[in-house]
Amino acid sequence: MKKLGIIALVVSGLALNANAADCESNLTVDGNFFKGKVYKTNAIVDGDTATAFKNVYGFLVKDGWKISSSDKEIGNISAGQEVSYGAGKSAPLNVLVEAAPDSKVTVSVSFSTSGGTAASKETVTKQFCAIIAEAGKK
Repeated sequence: MKKLGIIALVVSGLALNANAADCESNLTVDGNFFKGKVYKTNAIVDGDTATAFKNVYGFLVKDGWKISSSDKEIGNISAGQEVSYGAGKSAPLNVLVEAAPDSKVTVSVSFSTSGGTAASKETVTKQFCAIIAEAGKK
């Protein structure tokens, strides 16, 4: 019985893992510590733009991001977090939710650090993939 539960968890997680794989493989990082970095990724999830937008918005608020602006019609959410030891610096995050063919949604995420601040690629990737996974929840 225990094996069946594990198999069910693995099978139910296949779509999430596929999105996570796209999220990770599509990740780009430009810049450096002194000038700042820009992290970007995107992935396609099942669903509609209204649900995906609502899911992402709620996730960001619960995760402590301060929403600076949002536009449901365009599908854009702009948010930020204060940087630890950043002397008032903020790290901006932008999420764009767009309709894709076959009842799917493209979720694009970008995050910037300013010069002299840092974020680990692993942490950014986990956050991006969590945002994209949340967009695909029904």
